[in-house]
Amino acid sequence: MRPSWSCAILGLLLAPCASGITVAEINGNRYFPPFNGPITNLTGLVTATTNGGSTWIRSTQPDEDESTSESIMIFNLVFSWDHTPGEIVTIDSTVNNETGSWKINYFPYRLWNPHNVRVISKGNPVKPVVIGTSTSGVIGNKDMRPPTEQYSILDNGNVFGVPNTTTRISEANPQLQPTQYGMDFYQSLLGELVTIQNVTALGQRAKDNTFTGPHIWVYGNWPVTGQNSGGGLTVTDRHANPETILLFDPTDGSSNPNNTKLGDSLTDMTGIIDWIAGHYYLRPLTAPKVKSTRAPVIPPSSGVKSSGASALMLSSGVKSNGLCNALSVASYNLDESVPGDLRIPLLVNHISTYLGKPSVIFIQGVMDDSGTTDDGSVHANITLSILTQGLKERTGIPYDFLYIDPLNNADSPPWGYSLRSAYLFNPLEVRLHRPNRGNPTDLEAVLPGPSLRFNPGLLYLPLVFRNSPKPLIAHWETTDGQGNFFTVNMDWENYWGSRWTMQADERPPVDPNIKDRNDKANVTGSFIAQILAQDPNAAIIAAGCFHEFAFVEPLKRLVQISGLQDLDVVSGIPEVERYTSTWSTSGGQVQLDHMYVSPSIARQVGNGDFEHIHLNTWASEEDSASSYDPTVARLNVCKYRDNTEISVNKRTLK
Repeated sequence: MRPSWSCAILGLLLAPCASGITVAEINGNRYFPPFNGPITNLTGLVTATTNGGSTWIRSTQPDEDESTSESIMIFNLVFSWDHTPGEIVTIDSTVNNETGSWKINYFPYRLWNPHNVRVISKGNPVKPVVIGTSTSGVIGNKDMRPPTEQYSILDNGNVFGVPNTTTRISEANPQLQPTQYGMDFYQSLLGELVTIQNVTALGQRAKDNTFTGPHIWVYGNWPVTGQNSGGGLTVTDRHANPETILLFDPTDGSSNPNNTKLGDSLTDMTGIIDWIAGHYYLRPLTAPKVKSTRAPVIPPSSGVKSSGASALMLSSGVKSNGLCNALSVASYNLDESVPGDLRIPLLVNHISTYLGKPSVIFIQGVMDDSGTTDDGSVHANITLSILTQGLKERTGIPYDFLYIDPLNNADSPPWGYSLRSAYLFNPLEVRLHRPNRGNPTDLEAVLPGPSLRFNPGLLYLPLVFRNSPKPLIAHWETTDGQGNFFTVNMDWENYWGSRWTMQADERPPVDPNIKDRNDKANVTGSFIAQILAQDPNAAIIAAGCFHEFAFVEPLKRLVQISGLQDLDVVSGIPEVERYTSTWSTSGGQVQLDHMYVSPSIARQVGNGDFEHIHLNTWASEEDSASSYDPTVARLNVCKYRDNTEISVNKRTLK
């Protein structure tokens, strides 16, 4: 029996009653129920319970509206203890329509204070619905394939759009369109018991810090976008994989696998769709297990190698001449490494074994030697000395390092970290051009030549780079005297902390740091443009961890202002293979680390001259040295005379 119009209208205004209402009518076809207050004679099948006070019931009278969920959560400790799956019950209760739970990213519940409970029958079959199929009967006709394009109609067609936070789910309460928008799809299944088949793990456990964990992003047997060769899903322009879902703590107290890898196949799982702390989750009835692992677990060594002869020196005694036309350059975010870090031997192995012994390595994420202790220390000599000594022992190459100490507590909160960028380099192949080290507060500038006022120097603009290390700029030459190039080492604000969830109340998702990254793009791009204005053939490499996507405004602005080109594009890396880490906000693989080069370098880059080496995104958590993958390139930095490149015979090392 449906409620009378008078009761329904009165419930919308004063909510004194709602008699014989169905679950679908409570949920409605929007994010929040159409009314608050008491209801009577609600009938449903108990599908799942937890010891923590949550019980889910499914309507025994499903409608044919795809946008209405047929299940709902009852939050009451005693009720969850007294009732078991398979019971059909009729209850009186109270509907909670508190939109504030979305604003603070807390979990919303629909019903509380169940009373006048009547058990109609027990032992009824509890059948989950399978995501990825079309269903009928149990919850009515419904297309169970998650959308793969957009999260919400409130994102205006672009989840990365600017400006963001133009509205909120809790304010607009849009009508659900579950076949069009990913958030709407999962909202239309909120509280429903579902099964996911052919489950694929999207890497290591998510760093979402919600309750206990471990939580794992997955996708199942349904269409997906951006599938990469590692078995993951790459975030691309306007596509941030709304079809993925995060596994929450199982309801039976078991624990999800804590050492998954990208592409791992998990056992099928059944659980409840829920929304907690800014994410839609599957709460498994019991934890899945890893069935199989995708091979290879570790990618092969890079085929990108320097043509410099120093590598030959180890076996043949051939004297190095630091050839300039195929110099190996790498970038690696060490993810806040410190002295005594157990990851350092693994980092040494990565660089020496998999990166082809680069001539220059852009390093980011190095803390001061006292780590997180805020004791005024700013030096990082111990960490970098351990690293270079390890490389020498493994390769025989006497790697050196350079950096400029930051001011204490001036660059990168939390205070005490004293993060900085640095360079590791092979002195047998490259050296600074007319060295003249700057201090932390010396403002770098482009001088006639072009040359640098300080070499190396920092782009000291404290109002622009107040929450991240300042760019470390250097001017190099190859030891054969034929190569000359500039480098700009970047480490911008942490993106993970800004757009921290894609399924939150704010739409498009809030990104408070985008203005700061735009400012960084403006000043860094202008600095690089000054070099090219003096010498259009100057060889310039800008690399590091930008904490930004190439297709979002700050990096689009950097390219436009600086005149640099994206090496991923230049070298023809397929779009779905452009990733260097896994994003805890959607589970997709993302590229926040980039390498850009000037036109004189870009026009000589070919296929195979640039690689992302997936040493960490493909690995388990315990086998990872960083949250980021390294990148390596083979670049021609030879000088030009009268617009003609100096000819140097190319030697290829096997």
